[in-house]
Amino acid sequence: MSSKIEDFLWVEKYRPREVNDMILTGEQNSLFSKWVEEKEFPHALFIGKPGSGKTTMARILVEKIIDERGMDLLELNGSTSTGVDVVRNLIEEFLKTVSVGNSKIKIVFIDEFDYMSRNAQASLRNVIETYGKTGRFLLTANYEYKIDDAILSRIPPIRFKQLPGEYITDFCKVILDKEKVKYQEDVIEHIVNIYKPDVRRIINLLQNASRKGDLVIDRKSIETNEFKVRSYLADLIHFSKKSDFTGAIRTIENINEILKENEVDYEDIISKVFDDEKIPYEPKPLMADYYNKSVEVPIPRINFMAMCYSIVKLFRERKNV
Repeated sequence: MSSKIEDFLWVEKYRPREVNDMILTGEQNSLFSKWVEEKEFPHALFIGKPGSGKTTMARILVEKIIDERGMDLLELNGSTSTGVDVVRNLIEEFLKTVSVGNSKIKIVFIDEFDYMSRNAQASLRNVIETYGKTGRFLLTANYEYKIDDAILSRIPPIRFKQLPGEYITDFCKVILDKEKVKYQEDVIEHIVNIYKPDVRRIINLLQNASRKGDLVIDRKSIETNEFKVRSYLADLIHFSKKSDFTGAIRTIENINEILKENEVDYEDIISKVFDDEKIPYEPKPLMADYYNKSVEVPIPRINFMAMCYSIVKLFRERKNV
């Protein structure tokens, strides 16, 4: 069954399966290659935003190190396995038994670990120390601030950077060429610009839109609300820098119309515009402040709109100086 899925689904068919297939720092490549060679590693915590490759890297390690997956691997998702009972009834019971086959260790792989409750994370501390000789924890997380300090002190994070847009675009072209699908390069770049760094979503979209050897996509239909707000926010900054405050206020109104009717990822929008090299430096310190507030504010939309008006105010005051 799994081989058929890998043959059919592009995300599985073209998933990296070796350490050298990943985009890593030289230090990370050497470290993970050593772990694979020795079939052993210390507890590991991979932190990075979606699309940074942390989960793919974790799966490569599991596949290379564990021989008896059914017996020596416990795989959980922190977003569904959140409570203390999971630690007591699943994880501890799994680690109490010895490893079988040729595996040196047993692995508890928890994807999206930052979604586990604080109580579950707290109860995990003693388990990590008790079963450290025979069991290893392999954890992935998007947000470091959601992880208990005691876990962070026991398992120093290894941080993954997001994949560059150029790499994702080239990767998509390789897949389409191998699948003999005709495409326009600007269409691929547009898709990547909308959905990056979510490589899985991009590849699934390409497969679903590939019909009879051609990539058939309506550009407007694939644009997300996040992408629209990102585009408007970039326009707002450029209008304000040019002292076109009428255009800036009109753009704010367009943003507000979208946000009143839709839920969006405010942190993702701000961070992507912040990282855009085409965005001037002046509003970035202000954007950083509002990004930090977005984690705690009860109404993120109001915080985001306050940031938009503050950007206009920033450039208006600079003009009047």
